[in-house]
Amino acid sequence: MSDARRGGRGAAARRGEGDRRSRGRALTLGLGAGFGFGAVEVAVRLIDGLTPGALFTNPAAYALPLGCGAALLLPTSALQRGSVTTATAGLVLGETVAPALIHVVWLGDRTRPRMAWPAVLGFAVAVTGTPALS
Repeated sequence: MSDARRGGRGAAARRGEGDRRSRGRALTLGLGAGFGFGAVEVAVRLIDGLTPGALFTNPAAYALPLGCGAALLLPTSALQRGSVTTATAGLVLGETVAPALIHVVWLGDRTRPRMAWPAVLGFAVAVTGTPALS
């Protein structure tokens, strides 16, 4: 089929579309990997004891290996579908935003006195700077 019959779109335009899809997939898989790392962070915080009875009854102990699996497998898939910077951008967002909200809102974490503004500034730089990588 000729380019005219496809609506005049050339091969370069089709390649660009594929690049955008690959970048979106890499970003999404990186984000999933970041959520996996975030699940590990939160799960480790919620595990109270290491006795077998405490581990078997704590849901966080089951979330830990699931988060590890996502954190190890999804970045590999992300790197196969896109660039390192795109996959890393999603990973950093996923492992930063969700766990931070969970720790502050539900687990009651706070910064040290007079250190709130550097914490907010660092968080803002990480969250706004990371998408610039992709």
